[in-house]
Amino acid sequence: MKCAKCGTENPEGANFCKKCGTRLPSTVLCWKCKYENPPDSIYCNQCGSRLSPGRSSRKICQSCGFPNDPAAEYCTVCNQKLRS
Repeated sequence: MKCAKCGTENPEGANFCKKCGTRLPSTVLCWKCKYENPPDSIYCNQCGSRLSPGRSSRKICQSCGFPNDPAAEYCTVCNQKLRS
């Protein structure tokens, strides 16, 4: 699994990046229907929405560095309020 913060490829099943320590997602939450998809999914298995909009449109958590969905108000990893 590739780290969203630093791009390092990590072994399957890892919880944290071996290079920068960022928490790795075990599932990808759909921004539209909230369905939990496998981490390598590009489209939601439930509603078909694209799961990975461009990184620039993601809200990066100031606390943990996780790239959250654009519609998120709180980080899905550490629950910190995200800046707009």
